[in-house]
Amino acid sequence: MAGLLLTACGGPEGPAAEELGEGTGEQAAALTSPSASISCARTSGIDISCTANASGGSAPYDPQWQNRRLMMGRIYVEGYDSGGYTRVVDCLTPEPGGTTFSLTIRFRVFDANGAVSNEAQAGPFECAF
Repeated sequence: MAGLLLTACGGPEGPAAEELGEGTGEQAAALTSPSASISCARTSGIDISCTANASGGSAPYDPQWQNRRLMMGRIYVEGYDSGGYTRVVDCLTPEPGGTTFSLTIRFRVFDANGAVSNEAQAGPFECAF
């Protein structure tokens, strides 16, 4: 009867308080959303090279890339495609007076639990047609 009275009056149910603990760092990381970062630079008159990173959440990650182009006042967005953590994108250096577009490169990841990260981006880079 005393056990019933304790439970009915708000006594402990389930694991004892000392068994709950704070969890491991791995468990804490699994409770956070993943985070993405990207760094891109023009490496030649033709290419932009990018390196990206992911952290937080639960590994492994599914890295995804997207290109956005601003041409003549309109935005053209490609769908995300899966890839690794490095990417080389074609972007010809514009000639003076030539027709150009602005390129923005985006990167995100999904973690093992399906949580999506922020969308990290680099650019815009001016490119020639």
